[in-house]
Amino acid sequence: MQLGWLPRIRLITLPTPLEPMPSLSTRLGADVELFVKRDDVMELAFGGNKARKLEFILADALERGADVVITTGGLGSNHARLTAAAAQKLGLGVVLVLRGKKPSQYDGNLLLDHLFGAELRFLEEGSAIDAMDELRRELTDEGRKPYVIPSGGANPLGVSSYANAMIELLSQLNDWEIRADYVVHASGSGATQAGLTLGAKAMSAGLEVIGISVGDPKEELVRSVLELTRDTSKLLGLRDE
Repeated sequence: MQLGWLPRIRLITLPTPLEPMPSLSTRLGADVELFVKRDDVMELAFGGNKARKLEFILADALERGADVVITTGGLGSNHARLTAAAAQKLGLGVVLVLRGKKPSQYDGNLLLDHLFGAELRFLEEGSAIDAMDELRRELTDEGRKPYVIPSGGANPLGVSSYANAMIELLSQLNDWEIRADYVVHASGSGATQAGLTLGAKAMSAGLEVIGISVGDPKEELVRSVLELTRDTSKLLGLRDE
């Protein structure tokens, strides 16, 4: 699997550490050896895995001549926070369509969004996709060049970043002389799970990727993962099996 031809801009230092968890492994049982991939330690805006996706997505935005990006998430969205920070770093405008009622004061990620210079729009009802599309047309009419990023970076470029992360992880496991059986992670939009699964399959890793849903029912998440995997396979020229 070749990813080098995809546009990419470096926002973080990779690889992130792979650390053993001996105490927790002992508590879980004699047959368990647990490691954690520290994607929380990325230096961009207090870290978080969405930064991997933005390296590919925002590179594409720049190649297309965008001057402002639009994305969505909840009021406390980590994806929104990291998008705002990365856009500021790259000299791009950013508008965040945040699902929920505007609070009387900002705190947490919402405060950081504001400090990073994002324009905040609050959506109490209706479709965030429709709201972003309307905003895209509005900005285009103003002479801007908007680029829309789906919630959580859930598109083939975002997925590709986690196929790349699987290659990174497998290299680290090789350095540790470990053959992993499972990779377990939180799954929201399905993009991370799709990328890890695709990377594991492409590299014949022989391990199982298990996503733990943080929101959608299993059936909906499975559909999202399958759709993202198929679309990304087409982008990367992989066989759809």
